[in-house]
Amino acid sequence: SNILNGQEAGTFFMPKKKKISARKLWILNRPAKGTVVVDDGAGKAICDKGRSLLAVGVIDAEGKYDIGEVVNVEVKGKDGQPIVKGITNYSSEEIGIIAGKKYNEVIKLLNSEASEEVIHRDDMVIVKEGM
Repeated sequence: SNILNGQEAGTFFMPKKKKISARKLWILNRPAKGTVVVDDGAGKAICDKGRSLLAVGVIDAEGKYDIGEVVNVEVKGKDGQPIVKGITNYSSEEIGIIAGKKYNEVIKLLNSEASEEVIHRDDMVIVKEGM
């Protein structure tokens, strides 16, 4: 009867700004195998500009994971909450070696045709808006 009298009732959910792809939904719902800790600049590049995560912005790897596994990305010194979940192109061991390095250094350190991105923007989902 309150609704009939013009009173608001219930819960209003704001719609998402854009539809999430099936791939990103899959990433979002997978358990994270570990964490990539990044600096503030990398966090802003990802969240504000939609950029991929590069090794130069990485500080550390936490946990043990392999290439192709889903990981959380956290900004060092922030609230400890992930800003992104994504599929990593490097293992935690490799990330420990390449953290903070530019791409030309990454190739030399790993002696391989390494991926330029630690996590490509197409393989990540922002889980915390705004940096």
